Amino acid sequence: MQGYGRALGYEPHKAMGPAHSMGYSYEKDFLPFAKNATTVSALSNLTAAFGGDQKYLLFNDFPFYAVPCQLAIRYPAAKFVAMRRRSCGEWADSALEQLFCGWMRAQCNTTRFRTTHPDVGFQTTRWFIDTFDRGLVDGMCRSTTATCLAHHAPLEREKTLDRLTNVCERHYERVRACVPPDRLLEVVISENASSVAGIAPFLGCSEADGAAAARQWNKQGRRGARPPNYQDRLVAAFSAGLARSTTLPRQTKNAHALARRPPRSPTSQNSRGGATRSSSRSSRRQRRRRRL
Repeated sequence: MQGYGRALGYEPHKAMGPAHSMGYSYEKDFLPFAKNATTVSALSNLTAAFGGDQKYLLFNDFPFYAVPCQLAIRYPAAKFVAMRRRSCGEWADSALEQLFCGWMRAQCNTTRFRTTHPDVGFQTTRWFIDTFDRGLVDGMCRSTTATCLAHHAPLEREKTLDRLTNVCERHYERVRACVPPDRLLEVVISENASSVAGIAPFLGCSEADGAAAARQWNKQGRRGARPPNYQDRLVAAFSAGLARSTTLPRQTKNAHALARRPPRSPTSQNSRGGATRSSSRSSRRQRRRRRL
């Protein structure tokens, strides 16, 4: 949404974390605002937090999706665009593979959270899911292998997907209940820019700005609209990683690289033209036999 929002004349901001000048934190800013929208915090004064003209600020990602009702109360003139997949089942697939297995899993064993972007994001997302299904994320963290590998525990994985689907459905029900209809636009995203064509007129932007934003969506918006089968390749990457190790790779991109890397043959050459380690070990064993 960054390039898309900028093309419409907005100042876009993705997520909220310690990089911002106000020193945002989960405990100090998010939790008090989540309990009471009138509480003084970074979320209750986004203009001061980010600077610029409040009328033309655009926010997405965490923590904004987690507190739509509070934001609707605190900012009575703000408009909301709910970006949806074709079904909550699709969202559940993406939430499991991309959100949890590809990102949140790395924070599962954290015992002391800091104000880093990943830690704040994990805490916020766990809080968000807990409001609909308490303990779901903690349960996924207790068994990341069963959660992230379809063949390891298929029944448990299906139950997790069902619960995530329910979280998605209840989230949109809550958004519709607390955001006035004239301030809410629901968009079913796809790789085609026509799916977001209604955003520009909803925000009162010109037709020319809408066309420019559509071009940006065609360039950048496809990543968020990829169908779930794109994530299946990430599962395959995790499987390939587990074939070589008893633990999951730390990052999705590393797992994907590991899955594509062909196994070295004992006689393969390294980048400097010398023998690989396995070849060197074999030579040493042969020399020992000759001495004996």
